[in-house]
Amino acid sequence: MKNISIESNDLVDPSRFIHGYKVMVQLDNGETNRYDVVTRHPAENLEDLNRDEGDAVSIIARSADGERMLIIKEYRPPVNGYVWAFPAGLIDADDSSFEQAAARELKEETGYDVVRVDDVLRATYTSPGMTNETVAFVYMTVDDAQTDVHQHLEDSEDITVRWVDRAQARAVLEGADSIDQRMSLVLHEFIREKK
Repeated sequence: MKNISIESNDLVDPSRFIHGYKVMVQLDNGETNRYDVVTRHPAENLEDLNRDEGDAVSIIARSADGERMLIIKEYRPPVNGYVWAFPAGLIDADDSSFEQAAARELKEETGYDVVRVDDVLRATYTSPGMTNETVAFVYMTVDDAQTDVHQHLEDSEDITVRWVDRAQARAVLEGADSIDQRMSLVLHEFIREKK
C-alpha cells in the first residue's frame, strides 16, 4: 500500500491546534481508499505526515520516595467529560527540549516544580490510525511535600491534581471514571513494581 494524495479537510472554522485531511491510499489490489487524518501541524504534502520531532509531552511524575504518582483529572470536550491522566501538553515553539516543555507544563497544570528529570523517551505516535500526533514521555521526580503549589491554568482548562499511592492507583484503574490509555498502562506497571 502507499499514500497517493492528500487534500485539506479542515472544518469550516479551523483550529490552531488541529488540521484535518483526506488521504487517499492506493491498496495493493489497485483500489483506492480514503482515510481521514487529524494533525497538529499543517501538511502541505504527504511527506509532512511523517513527524518524529514531537508535538507534546506526557509527564510521569513520582514523589521523591517513589511511592506516589501525580495524576490529574481534566475536562476533555471530545469525550464530553472528565478523564484521569498524567499532566501533559503541547510543546511550544520556544521550548528547547522535551524536558523544558514538561517542566513548564507540570508547573502550569499542577503548580509543582521539578526536582530532577529521571528519563526521557523519544516521541512516539499516540493513535496512528487517525493522527500523526507524537508524544514524548518525560519521567520526573517531584517534591510531593512542596507547599507553595499554585496552578497556572488557562480559562479553558479545568484540572484537579491528585497524588496516588499504589492502592489508590488501583482504585482509579478499577473505578468507573474515564482514564487516559497512557496513564492506565504506566499506573498498571507502577502497581506491579511491588509484587
